[in-house]
Amino acid sequence: MPVFCLHIYHRDMSARDEEGLELASLEAARNEAIAGARGIMRDDLRNGRLSLGSRIEIEDSSGRVLATVPFREAITVSS
Repeated sequence: MPVFCLHIYHRDMSARDEEGLELASLEAARNEAIAGARGIMRDDLRNGRLSLGSRIEIEDSSGRVLATVPFREAITVSS
């Protein structure tokens, strides 16, 4: 199974995933990134803030960025 690294860029902090995750596909990695973004936003909302400008980059084992998941794409905002 391929290994994907999910690097988080949130406000003024970045966290590089040095180990990665074995996932079946890029789509599975994207789903994992969306779940991670939602978890971070959930924690932020508990503190009364929300940063939609953050992102998670999905990288393959050779270091190539395959996709970027902006936090704003992990949720649907309605009025």
